[in-house]
Amino acid sequence: QTALIVYAADAFVVTPLTDDNATIANLVPSLETDMMPAQGSRLSIALAKSLSLFEQAGVLSGDILLITDGIHSRDESAIKKISSQGHRLSIFGIGTPTGSPIPVAGGFLKDSNGAIVIPRLDVAKLQTYALEGNGLYTSIQADDSDIEKLNRLFQSSRVEQKTDNKQHNADIWQEEGYWLLLPLLF
Repeated sequence: QTALIVYAADAFVVTPLTDDNATIANLVPSLETDMMPAQGSRLSIALAKSLSLFEQAGVLSGDILLITDGIHSRDESAIKKISSQGHRLSIFGIGTPTGSPIPVAGGFLKDSNGAIVIPRLDVAKLQTYALEGNGLYTSIQADDSDIEKLNRLFQSSRVEQKTDNKQHNADIWQEEGYWLLLPLLF
């Protein structure tokens, strides 16, 4: 199962844990930074939402993939909490060490002093955080080696779920609604 959470100053669940990865893939192109109500980078809130989704689904050990250009030191305790609860945090670094401005409607993203924000990729710091999260770090590559590396990691992991050893029953519906169209034809 996969979920999608986006964050800036706050975090939002775009899709909860689901088996429908095609829906998530269709939603990703529509995501833009100016959709967020407030700018910022509060990873700890996003990780707390991830833990909440795992709890709701009864997942005892899951994987979190963080796609980012940097992590603030204030979020270190949230990363340690992830690994202490049996989950794994891997990091996919996006950007360059020299950095570049973030385009928004009407120009570039600015900080509270009016200066243009230029985020820079700090590979060593992100690798350290990935190790603390018991995951791995990879950065974006021109070929598919970055995706293959993450895919191998996720396929090697096993998701554990809480069970109460009770049998669960569910209704299985068979679509027969097209029969209702016959009277309309007359």
